[in-house]
Amino acid sequence: MSARSRHPGRTSVTGRIVLPLVSGLALLSSIVALSWLWQIQSRQGANETGRTRAELGVEQLRTRMATIEQDLAGVNQRLSDTQGIHRGLREEVLGLGERAGMLEDALQRMSDRRIDNVAELHMNQAELLLAAGVERLRLFRDPDTALSAFELADAELARLNDARFASVRQTLKHEIESLKSAPRRAEAEVFLAIDTIANALPELRTRAEIAPIALDSDKEQSWRSRIAHVFTDLVRIRKVDPKQAAWVGPLQADALRAVVGLDLLLAKEALTEGDLVRFRQSATRARNAVMEGFELKGDEDAPVLLALARMEGYAPVAWPEVGLALQQLERMRGTSGFDRAGSLMRLYRHLLGLLAVALLVAMAVVFLQRDPGYVLIQRGPWVIETSAVSAVLTLGLGSLLVWLVVVLIRAPFLFLIRRRRRSAQKSLLDALRLLASGSPAAAEKAAMRASHMRSLKAPALILAHAAARRRSDPARESELLARLAQSPETEHLAVELRARADLREGRAGAAIEVLSRLLLDDRLSAFGARTLIDAYSERGRTREGLHLLARIRASKQMPPAEMDQFEARALARTVRETSDAISLHGLWTDLPLAQKRLPDVATAYARRAVQLNLVPQAAAELESCLRHEWSSPVVRAYGLLPEDPKLAPRLKTAEAWLESHADDAELLLTLGRLSRQEKHWIKAEDYLRRALHLKADASIWEEIGRCYVEQGDAERAALALGNALAVQHGDGMQKLIGRHCGVDLMTPMTVAEERDAMGIPRLPAAR
Repeated sequence: MSARSRHPGRTSVTGRIVLPLVSGLALLSSIVALSWLWQIQSRQGANETGRTRAELGVEQLRTRMATIEQDLAGVNQRLSDTQGIHRGLREEVLGLGERAGMLEDALQRMSDRRIDNVAELHMNQAELLLAAGVERLRLFRDPDTALSAFELADAELARLNDARFASVRQTLKHEIESLKSAPRRAEAEVFLAIDTIANALPELRTRAEIAPIALDSDKEQSWRSRIAHVFTDLVRIRKVDPKQAAWVGPLQADALRAVVGLDLLLAKEALTEGDLVRFRQSATRARNAVMEGFELKGDEDAPVLLALARMEGYAPVAWPEVGLALQQLERMRGTSGFDRAGSLMRLYRHLLGLLAVALLVAMAVVFLQRDPGYVLIQRGPWVIETSAVSAVLTLGLGSLLVWLVVVLIRAPFLFLIRRRRRSAQKSLLDALRLLASGSPAAAEKAAMRASHMRSLKAPALILAHAAARRRSDPARESELLARLAQSPETEHLAVELRARADLREGRAGAAIEVLSRLLLDDRLSAFGARTLIDAYSERGRTREGLHLLARIRASKQMPPAEMDQFEARALARTVRETSDAISLHGLWTDLPLAQKRLPDVATAYARRAVQLNLVPQAAAELESCLRHEWSSPVVRAYGLLPEDPKLAPRLKTAEAWLESHADDAELLLTLGRLSRQEKHWIKAEDYLRRALHLKADASIWEEIGRCYVEQGDAERAALALGNALAVQHGDGMQKLIGRHCGVDLMTPMTVAEERDAMGIPRLPAAR
């Protein structure tokens, strides 16, 4: 038997153990082999990845090297360009230096062709002397100094020894001869006369003074004469002239001397300034005051009388016309190349400017040579590289091109706009011309054409409104005012124009309401203020608008004379609107003194006072107004005042005015009327006859008729009233023999008495 057969169980156990062991070893070996193979494969993949990455890095390094090489080439190119620019600018600077040298040579040649500096100095001195002489003669009337200046100027021109100045010297010689032949002592004698009078004033004795009574020591005086002399020293009783009564007393005498001295000073100042009218006025006042106020008798006062006569007989000297030589010299400067200072200075300024530009260019070249700058602009794959200087120049050229393109695009539109504006301006001028020539309809059409231009819309609508008003078309006026009110610039004007239209149509209340709102908002113009005052006047409330007169006057939109008339009318209406004596007194108290003295206002006050039975107050105000300023309407109102038992006789007061206003027809008519009221028939006829000689007025004939009616002379009264009607209708007048004078009242009088400003009678030829 075999072993396996002998041990069958042991064999099976060993087989069962070995077989799994071998299988495990085989499996482990397979795993190890697979792991080793996987590791080898992984290392190979890593090596391939590293090799790929290395190749990519090398490629990137190669690309960067190429870019750096390109940048280096660009920098080298810019450096070469900069060096070329530097060489060009250096050559340009050298060229500027050469051109500056050429300019200096040209200036030198120009100065060689003109007169030298010494000749120009002499010519300048001659011109200065001529100008000083002309001004001295014109301002101070000093021919001696002017003659010396002209002679010195001639000497300066003679030093030039140039034939071109021959005509100037000839003219200057003629002016010198005319100055030598001119009179010298006219003004000097008057100045000496004024000084003589001024120095003698403290020693002159006024007519109101009385000389002390000296006792004769050689003769024995009686006791009565001695007592009379003592009382005369204590108390003086004498009669003086009414004209001299104002100068009685030492204070008044000093005041008279001060007045005369002031007039003499004013006369001297006026003569110095060459104002002949003011000199004669001041000299006349001083002479009249001296002759009337001082006692000029005896040899000691003869110099004063001679000085007065010399001052009164002064006649201005007609100075010769000078200055032609100066004008010729100035023209020679402008046309012959003598005025070279200005041109040389301009050339020097230009040369300095060129040198400054060259210096700036050189400094810029040096600065840019060091670092011209670098500008890099990159967007996506596109890259722009340049220097900073090139970028700035490119930007400037680009801006210039853009501006030129914009100008070219706007040019047609600007042409059309200017053409339209010129057409609108022409239409506006045509509207003004048509409105002035009396064609309001055509003017309105032209103005409406001009209103399509925005800049001319407001004035065109205002002109169209004026044309519509001229055509009396209220509907069109309202339409245009509505269009004016749409613009903020003309809204206030439209409101004021509408208020003026309401006032013309009788709606003063509406105008007051609209303008009062503007007044409260402080938006009322001077035109609106005038409209508001007129509206108040229509309603009888003028006093409420008097405070607006100051605003209207301050605006200066009205001429002074027209403003004075408007103010006088408003104040006169206010006076007439007073209801009783209390309101009249309150208004008159509130008015300033200057407004009370206006003739229309004073006349209105007198009429209203007469209506309120205040005749004395009316007479007092009229007399006060006449004392301040003479006015014929006020004199007429004074004569028309009714008789009043409380009023003193006015004939003597009016006759006192006759001394200085003898040729006033209204004053003579007033005197005739007052003489008739006081039953002085001869005086009345004489005054009225003199009034007829000055002015054949119907009111004078009516007053003559009243005189004859009150005297019971019906025939002469009928003739006088018939002549009054004839004057009114322009017919011929009938002859009327005066009741008391015995001659025709229309017969011209032989001599009419006239008086000067001091009340001294004079002939008509002495005006």
